[in-house]
Amino acid sequence: MTARKGTRQAVYCALAAAGLTMSACTVQPLYAPSPAQSEAGAITNRGERIEIAFAPANTREDQLVRNALVKLVGTPAPETKFEATISASVSDRGLFASNSPDTVTDVSNQSLSVRAQLVLRDIETAETVRQFQGVGITSYERSLQQFANDRARRDAEIRASREAAEQLRAQLLAYLAADSAI
Repeated sequence: MTARKGTRQAVYCALAAAGLTMSACTVQPLYAPSPAQSEAGAITNRGERIEIAFAPANTREDQLVRNALVKLVGTPAPETKFEATISASVSDRGLFASNSPDTVTDVSNQSLSVRAQLVLRDIETAETVRQFQGVGITSYERSLQQFANDRARRDAEIRASREAAEQLRAQLLAYLAADSAI
């Protein structure tokens, strides 16, 4: 009888430990927006939430900046007051050249800049309200491997696009916080 009682107690302890462990686990879909994420970056002016609809992007560069800005500002509700159109361009240039007698002269570091422009329009009147500009500059290293070069350039584009989007967001928030914006 005591062996059964000890086994039963061990099972109860194991179930209690599993229950405590599982209660700390938060299972949710990987790409589902969390409540904190959907409210993050809400633009408010004097207690009023201002919704901005972002126009579809035309190029990959536009899409990178647009996605970063939507992630920072949040997705709008169906009733929006403003529409934002984003255009971006990327420029790339070499920084340092290796002039070793053993190697061929080649650019080893690159500087990549993303220049983004956001045009804010009033949906009701279709008038351009304001234009904003943001620049993101980053660098990356080149190697002798083409795939590594392509991946490094793409990662640099993403980093520079995020930086430009952060600048656009700061300018947008500063403008909307002014009394003359609404």
